[in-house]
Amino acid sequence: MNNELNRKFFKRIGRGMPGRATVLVCLFAKEKKYWQESFEIFVRLFKKNVTGKEIVFEAADKKRFRGQIKKADVIILQGGDTLKLLKALKKFRGFTKAIKGKIVVGSSAGAYVLSAYFYGNSTDAVYQGLGIVPFRTRCHYKGEISKIKEKFSQFPESLKYKLVLLKDFEHKVYKI
Repeated sequence: MNNELNRKFFKRIGRGMPGRATVLVCLFAKEKKYWQESFEIFVRLFKKNVTGKEIVFEAADKKRFRGQIKKADVIILQGGDTLKLLKALKKFRGFTKAIKGKIVVGSSAGAYVLSAYFYGNSTDAVYQGLGIVPFRTRCHYKGEISKIKEKFSQFPESLKYKLVLLKDFEHKVYKI
């Protein structure tokens, strides 16, 4: 969707990128039949909002993922089924180490898996993420803070992490 928050999102990614960059788009959270269409939409929006850069876009492939990460400057973890994405990424041993020093962007499910803990919207439950960013995350936030705090309180170890609440299309940038 091309709205003001999404435009800011893409422009922010572009500011952090080198002039020549490879962008790896990971669609593992989606059903495979939607990968190509989702990839094309992402590339179109990215190109529309990020100019003055020489960018090569690549869709992540589970068989070549390790090598793709190695040559990517930017890794985009797209949204969809969070638990599906988490399961896929856990299969790649050393994922956290492999992305070190790269620009890594998580959108919805992608933000969740990067987090230490996250609130699953469709399941109304809290899960442990990969812990790459030291936060408790709630995407698609609509103001139900007491319910979210109650859910996280069921996992006392999660309470040591800052709670990050993101409304639809909202983004935050953190340096790790």
